[in-house]
Amino acid sequence: MLRPRSTRLAVYITALLLLSAVALWATATNYTQQFGSGHGWTYTQTACAGTCTSSDVSADGNPLPSVYAKIIGRNKSMTGYFSKAYTWEDLGVPAGDTVDTVNGQWDSKAISTIVACDATGTTVGMQVFDSANVTEITASAVEPSIWVGDDAAWTNHNPTGAVVVNDGYKASSTTIILRLNVSPYSGNNASAACEIRADNYKLSVESTAGGAPAPGGDGSFPTVAATNGGNSGVDASEHTVNLPTGISAGSLVIVLFANDGSATVTWPEGWTQLFSTDYTNRNRLSVAYRVCDGEEQSTITVTTSISEGSAHTTYRIEAYSSTPEVGTAVTGASTKPDSPSLSPTWGAADTLWLAVCGRDTGTYPRSIVSYPTDYTGGIFNIWDNTNGAGVASAQRELNAEAGDPGVFTFTSSDEWVANTIAIQPSGAPPTRSRVVVIQ
Repeated sequence: MLRPRSTRLAVYITALLLLSAVALWATATNYTQQFGSGHGWTYTQTACAGTCTSSDVSADGNPLPSVYAKIIGRNKSMTGYFSKAYTWEDLGVPAGDTVDTVNGQWDSKAISTIVACDATGTTVGMQVFDSANVTEITASAVEPSIWVGDDAAWTNHNPTGAVVVNDGYKASSTTIILRLNVSPYSGNNASAACEIRADNYKLSVESTAGGAPAPGGDGSFPTVAATNGGNSGVDASEHTVNLPTGISAGSLVIVLFANDGSATVTWPEGWTQLFSTDYTNRNRLSVAYRVCDGEEQSTITVTTSISEGSAHTTYRIEAYSSTPEVGTAVTGASTKPDSPSLSPTWGAADTLWLAVCGRDTGTYPRSIVSYPTDYTGGIFNIWDNTNGAGVASAQRELNAEAGDPGVFTFTSSDEWVANTIAIQPSGAPPTRSRVVVIQ
């Protein structure tokens, strides 16, 4: 039986300048709200023991602007929170999804007058409440209130991990109230003041998809719909990687990236690395994927930590579900790189398997003789240079609990890294992600 899929929904709410709902890793903006007149976030003061004020800060923020709460007087306290109502769908959760967990973080900054803010009472935290703003809807605070009185500069805080959303509040259409608790406490001086500024309220939401199967999905094997590839042609630290054609919303794109030496690899925003392994500082193989939103360009830029040669192959996969899984990369120096056995978590199913290998190009000749037995569609991209790299791959459709591709064969011995990738067939709801930003 195929396992139901989980949607990793990253919802970033960066308080309080811009609200942008976009597919995860996308650049398109669907909704924009300037943090000015009518932004909708208000401060609710629950207690004030001195002179209390709260408002926007147009001249300071991370980035501009931000909000603040301020108390004046000796050892005076103020408690309260900034808040705004949304539905989960307002935050980009697809209609029909079930929200499972939320996680958060924020940036804050303390400004004290005469003496420092009180060491125990100056706190910031995050909560989510019901539409009546009465009942907290998570098992515990999204982020508990912690002391921030020594934040002399803008400081990021992420005290805890994800918390579970309570039953009754999980539907995508549920109206919720986001709270940012900001409670300053002044020091021991008659003229003391403590002001807490806050920005970059970020909320990460995980939901279970409730929609239709992935594109083309009918329970059959995932499909390699298109491939592309190339090489750097020179030593470089920025490498242009050609993506396959025909990408649309929901397409799965996998990039195989081999580079000379051991330079580490940085992917563009929105790409998730599956593994990156080097062997004896001679070559590195890295693989990443992206569930597309249809706004992708024809290329991406992958960065290496130093200037090196590279080769790359890209796959567009349709009729899949879940995210790809990989084995434990193996390394060696020979003419026969051997991809490892892999047992994907979904068990026996109509799985698409990719055998992949990255290798150094220090010796001649550098051509490939054969791909693993029963694997078809072999691809070998290479910068044919002593400073270059090569990446080979092939595919197989096989219903089995495990896949063990076997060996590639090359004409000459060189250092290599090999691995196996498994792609789950369709039949479960697709992964769908969105990003919302208020900054």
